[in-house]
Amino acid sequence: MRSVHPLVFGATAITAALLLTACSAGSAGQGSPNDSPSSSGASSSGTAGNIPPSVKAIIHTDHGPAQVVASSDAIWVANHRGGTLAKIDPATNRVVGSVTVGGELNLSDNDPAWACTNVDSKAHHIDLTAMSVTSSTTTGCNGGSIRVIGNTAWSAAGPDNVGATLLDATTGSIRAHLALPTSGSGGPVVLTHARVLIGGGNPTAAYTPTGKSLGMLPIDMTWLVPPIGSDLYRVPDSGVITQLDPTTLKPVLTIQAPKHSDDWNWAITGDGHGHLWYRPDYTHIYSIDTATRQVTLLMTLPWEEAPTGIQYAFGSLWITNFDADTVWRVDPTT
Repeated sequence: MRSVHPLVFGATAITAALLLTACSAGSAGQGSPNDSPSSSGASSSGTAGNIPPSVKAIIHTDHGPAQVVASSDAIWVANHRGGTLAKIDPATNRVVGSVTVGGELNLSDNDPAWACTNVDSKAHHIDLTAMSVTSSTTTGCNGGSIRVIGNTAWSAAGPDNVGATLLDATTGSIRAHLALPTSGSGGPVVLTHARVLIGGGNPTAAYTPTGKSLGMLPIDMTWLVPPIGSDLYRVPDSGVITQLDPTTLKPVLTIQAPKHSDDWNWAITGDGHGHLWYRPDYTHIYSIDTATRQVTLLMTLPWEEAPTGIQYAFGSLWITNFDADTVWRVDPTT
């Protein structure tokens, strides 16, 4: 892991998708219901004695939960190794549905109805009511990103492929192929000022929302993350988090946070109202108040084989534990 859902405030997933392509897919299994934080369900994520007090629920999933994306009524978890998409009811903290999609699964950052299986570079549309896959299309999405804009799903190719594919967001049928000038950067795909930008560097390929080319524009998309609510941020490895004007992409606010060490292991999410949660490495999550520019260590996570997914929704921070096959629901105020 859209913005059509009011509670979806994206966490960067592009670099995690690139790293997860190296993790082998395992057999699919059925996610199990939640445990209390004091239960033995903590598995390799720790014992009852070292579960942070802010963890309010531990929810068991299929193998290798990675990305987590919210919709208006549910939390959706891409089980990377299990190849399944799991639906969590935030009212009960239980897995209430699951559908097998395919190996090395990664979600669209703003619509859980779209996912990429890295193992075969196919983009899949999922009926979230029937819990069934309705279309599968080869788009080169391995290590890339998918974002729904209006009634179109934009699938940006990862580094092993070239271009982008426009798909009907309902049926999954191909509308157009876009021949980008360089190999895929993985995105992100951003709609700003009636332009769709497919990023990763400078200059940037720009299109109309219907896919008509606007050429290469002198816009720097380096380190840009998918929109958090209506806000855009650039998060370079220096840790200087920069909020951008959504029209001009010029800096309007900078906050010094801890550096992230490389392209693979960091993530950021937010509530769309000036509060961010930032994971610069495998084990630390920081709370950031953009009004005061205060950066505070929120919690220390158990080390995982692959980067932990984080997503803010329903008043909570949702954190995947890849090795333990669990999702934590965290109260970010405690």
